[in-house]
Amino acid sequence: MKFISTTKKRRVFSEFFYIISKLFTYLVLPPGIFIVILFAASLYVKRYKKFFLFSAVAFYLLSNTTISNMLLSPLEKPYAKLSDIKDADMVVVLGGGRIKGSSNLPLSQSAFKRVMRG
Repeated sequence: MKFISTTKKRRVFSEFFYIISKLFTYLVLPPGIFIVILFAASLYVKRYKKFFLFSAVAFYLLSNTTISNMLLSPLEKPYAKLSDIKDADMVVVLGGGRIKGSSNLPLSQSAFKRVMRG
């Protein structure tokens, strides 16, 4: 009879727990929970089964980075990258709503960095 050492059992349990935690994270957090709900609705509803199944598949494809990048690339191509611009007369820095001389709330850390460093 073969005995499995306790360290090997712990490693197997650790790997199993890691996989289960990742599956739980991806299925419960958005957009996974919406895909699961739409898929479950397609299983239980008789009248709009195809609609819910199509919605679940479409939602999954649109939340996938490969498909979303493929859809966004034609919209981003016409604009020049910042590295392609050689000479500029002025640069506009979006500062997060800070108006000089007014009593605005304190800037967030990222907005402060944009205002101070450009």
